[in-house]
Amino acid sequence: MQNNYLYFRILAQKTLLILAVTMLMAGARCCPAEREIPCGFYNGQQLFQEPSLDCYYLDANGDKVYVDDALCDC
Repeated sequence: MQNNYLYFRILAQKTLLILAVTMLMAGARCCPAEREIPCGFYNGQQLFQEPSLDCYYLDANGDKVYVDDALCDC
Protein backbone atom coordinates (compact mmCIF):
# COMPACT_ATOMS: atom_id res chain seq x y z
CA MET A 1 0.00 0.00 0.00
CA GLN A 2 2.82 2.40 0.91
CA ASN A 3 4.56 1.70 -2.43
CA ASN A 4 1.40 2.58 -4.38
CA TYR A 5 1.07 5.88 -2.52
CA LEU A 6 4.69 6.77 -3.21
CA TYR A 7 4.36 5.79 -6.88
CA PHE A 8 1.32 8.00 -7.43
CA ARG A 9 2.84 10.89 -5.51
CA ILE A 10 5.97 10.82 -7.68
CA LEU A 11 3.81 10.47 -10.80
CA ALA A 12 1.77 13.53 -9.76
CA GLN A 13 4.94 15.56 -9.13
CA LYS A 14 6.38 14.63 -12.53
CA THR A 15 3.08 15.48 -14.21
CA LEU A 16 3.01 18.90 -12.55
CA LEU A 17 6.61 19.52 -13.59
CA ILE A 18 5.86 18.59 -17.19
CA LEU A 19 2.78 20.82 -17.13
CA ALA A 20 4.76 23.75 -15.72
CA VAL A 21 7.51 23.40 -18.33
CA THR A 22 4.92 23.11 -21.11
CA MET A 23 3.15 26.24 -19.91
CA LEU A 24 6.43 28.16 -19.76
CA MET A 25 7.31 27.07 -23.28
CA ALA A 26 3.84 27.99 -24.54
CA GLY A 27 4.13 31.36 -22.85
CA ALA A 28 7.11 32.11 -25.01
CA ARG A 29 4.86 31.76 -28.04
CA CYS A 30 1.52 32.99 -26.78
CA CYS A 31 2.19 36.59 -25.95
CA PRO A 32 4.70 38.16 -28.30
CA ALA A 33 3.22 41.65 -27.85
CA GLU A 34 4.75 41.82 -24.38
CA ARG A 35 8.23 41.37 -25.85
CA GLU A 36 7.84 43.63 -28.86
CA ILE A 37 9.83 46.84 -28.74
CA PRO A 38 8.69 50.26 -29.98
CA CYS A 39 11.25 51.26 -32.60
CA GLY A 40 10.47 54.61 -34.14
CA PHE A 41 7.82 55.81 -36.56
CA TYR A 42 6.88 55.28 -40.20
CA ASN A 43 4.36 57.62 -41.89
CA GLY A 44 3.17 58.70 -38.45
CA GLN A 45 2.66 55.10 -37.26
CA GLN A 46 4.50 53.63 -34.27
CA LEU A 47 6.84 50.86 -35.44
CA PHE A 48 7.41 47.71 -33.40
CA GLN A 49 10.12 45.08 -33.65
CA GLU A 50 9.30 41.45 -32.92
CA PRO A 51 11.77 39.08 -31.27
CA SER A 52 12.33 37.66 -34.78
CA LEU A 53 13.50 41.21 -35.73
CA ASP A 54 10.58 41.72 -38.14
CA CYS A 55 9.39 45.33 -38.19
CA TYR A 56 5.73 46.37 -38.43
CA TYR A 57 3.07 48.90 -37.48
CA LEU A 58 -0.61 48.41 -36.67
CA ASP A 59 -3.14 49.68 -39.21
CA ALA A 60 -6.55 51.14 -38.33
CA ASN A 61 -8.00 47.62 -38.00
CA GLY A 62 -5.25 46.53 -35.59
CA ASP A 63 -3.62 44.31 -38.22
CA LYS A 64 0.15 44.12 -38.51
CA VAL A 65 1.62 45.77 -41.60
CA TYR A 66 5.20 44.65 -42.10
CA VAL A 67 7.78 47.10 -43.42
CA ASP A 68 11.47 46.90 -44.25
CA ASP A 69 13.40 45.86 -41.14
CA ALA A 70 15.86 48.70 -41.72
CA LEU A 71 13.11 51.19 -40.81
CA CYS A 72 13.09 50.00 -37.19
CA ASP A 73 15.52 52.05 -35.13
CA CYS A 74 16.10 49.93 -32.04
